[in-house]
Amino acid sequence: MEVVILYVDNLIRFLQNRDMEQEIEINEPMIRYSIDVISSAAFGVDSKNFEDKDSGFAKMVHRIQEGFRGGAVYKLIIMILFPWIAQFLRISVFDRVATQFLVGLIEKSIQFREAATGEK
Repeated sequence: MEVVILYVDNLIRFLQNRDMEQEIEINEPMIRYSIDVISSAAFGVDSKNFEDKDSGFAKMVHRIQEGFRGGAVYKLIIMILFPWIAQFLRISVFDRVATQFLVGLIEKSIQFREAATGEK
């Protein structure tokens, strides 16, 4: 719960620092907020997304989101119906660079927690 409250404070500051005369699309700040909470809670990483909208973590999340546009449905159908073709063509629904980045974060987070607690 502390993580949620911490990043709500960042969201509030972000909203307070904007021009109050202009309308705002709430979608962008809520995406930033969500990325901050998820990066901290799931990966133990402070994405600093409100300070830098092009932070490394945010870029990778956006790369994954972009992968769901366009041909993702077709890729998924090929992977389900013709897995051997998908494997031969190395078809993936998710962006490989973003996937490797997130897997690396998960592995580092697990190693850190194991070292801190001494448990697997």
